[in-house]
Amino acid sequence: MMDLKRRGFLFGSIGFVAGGALATATGLGAYYYRRRQRRLNAGAAPAINWNNGSAGLGLDDWVLTEEDLDMLAELEAVPTSEKLELLDDVDIPGAGDYRSERVSGIDQCVSMCENDGECNAFTFARLSHPLEDKRHMCWLKRDRNPETLVSDIFYISGRRP
Repeated sequence: MMDLKRRGFLFGSIGFVAGGALATATGLGAYYYRRRQRRLNAGAAPAINWNNGSAGLGLDDWVLTEEDLDMLAELEAVPTSEKLELLDDVDIPGAGDYRSERVSGIDQCVSMCENDGECNAFTFARLSHPLEDKRHMCWLKRDRNPETLVSDIFYISGRRP
């Protein structure tokens, strides 16, 4: 009877140790696998869903449209002018508006004011303006020293010094 208990104890102990070792090895294996995957994926780009039919980013979400490219181009520095003081992110409301015109860009608006003897100031609305009908509008102004200057990221203004 004693021999049976001893043998059961021995097999039980071996099973316990082997099971623990197996569990530990499995746990450590999973731990190191996850750690390696995290390291490999650390700099990876987000997953792209090329089908656009289900949730996730699609190919169209990664392609810049012409309008996107135009907005990026407008983020560049404001052009220089020898005749006008240019003010980035500034609106000059009113100030004797006498002419408004949709232009291709800030350079054309600056040229219009520089070449018009009546123009003492201008305001140009960026393509990023929230109101579509104001985008790329150029307002020429008569007032020599406009009093009101409003900080506004959607505009670039200029005035004669």
